[in-house]
Amino acid sequence: MSLNCIGIDSNPKRVEQARRNLAWLQSQSGGRGKALAYRLETGEARRLEDRLTTKVDGIATEPILLPRLSSRPGREKAKDLVNKASRVYSEALRSMAGVLRRGGRVALIVPTVRASDGSEVSLRFGDTGSIGLQDFQPGHARFEYPVRVAFESTRRLGRAVYVFERV
Repeated sequence: MSLNCIGIDSNPKRVEQARRNLAWLQSQSGGRGKALAYRLETGEARRLEDRLTTKVDGIATEPILLPRLSSRPGREKAKDLVNKASRVYSEALRSMAGVLRRGGRVALIVPTVRASDGSEVSLRFGDTGSIGLQDFQPGHARFEYPVRVAFESTRRLGRAVYVFERV
């Protein structure tokens, strides 16, 4: 799609796996396609300014993964898991806001946990205006965030999406 992409992960093994995946993808084009423009680095989502020397147009990320769950946790345990993740997400979102161009967007994947009582515990963001972000609302449709995506087949962990725009 003629995008210049930068991939950053805190785990060097994941960076190498991404490098191999992208090389494989490029090899599948058989020379017919345009060369992929990307850079892969080891880095921290909470410190993007250390890796990015210019402002960017967009970020797609899931800053931290929750551990696999063998069963549905109690509601308090689910809240604890999400609250611990929320600290990383808040710090990462502040860093992302700092490297986005005005009008740039962040698609942020957040965890949702189905508790043993059937309730869903999800990460929520308060006032993002203080860091220069607002909920992105495309066209005439209004989205209520987070937008729930899906649950794994185990129905314990799920994903939801927020999209923010730099103002």
